[in-house]
Amino acid sequence: IAMSRFIFASMGVRNDIIREKLSSKLDTSKRVLIIPCAASNEELTAKAEKEAFCKLGFDRNKIYAFDITKPNKYFGICFDYIYVPGGNQYKLLSEIREHEIDKKIIMPCLEKGAAYIGISAGAYAATENMHYCLLFEPNDKYPLDDYSALGLVEFNIICHYNKYGNEIYDQVKERSDSKKVITIEDDMIFEC
Repeated sequence: IAMSRFIFASMGVRNDIIREKLSSKLDTSKRVLIIPCAASNEELTAKAEKEAFCKLGFDRNKIYAFDITKPNKYFGICFDYIYVPGGNQYKLLSEIREHEIDKKIIMPCLEKGAAYIGISAGAYAATENMHYCLLFEPNDKYPLDDYSALGLVEFNIICHYNKYGNEIYDQVKERSDSKKVITIEDDMIFEC
């Protein structure tokens, strides 16, 4: 996946500062797939995220949203941007697995050169294993035996770092083997 670009942030395109930072980095003539599976209300989140992409200058007809009631709708379609907004990262991981979104949409698109934009939960999902997230957010609703995630990047990420600080960083670093730990504050984006 050497061709892929990754953008991670704590806040998404609905945030004015982040939208401004992304505006010079995204080609608004391209197609976006929003995967709102981390949200408590996926339909409302998809709608709000679509509006924010329109504000960025994207054509409304090129903004799509994954819908768990029709999980096969976008299989096989190549999107230029895979946008995974925030919410509950454990809900996101369980839905990615349940609907095979990784195998059927995310990986095929990335292999064809799509960029992955992960916001908070979407950033955590890009790591190899989300088990470290339990250090700052308990998982009491979505039973997971295994926290293996997408494995798109070889480092761990702490979003909303301005809310956590050094103590959480040290704990995450300790549990990350020799992996790098990237910290992202709410007004930042991180590209790789």
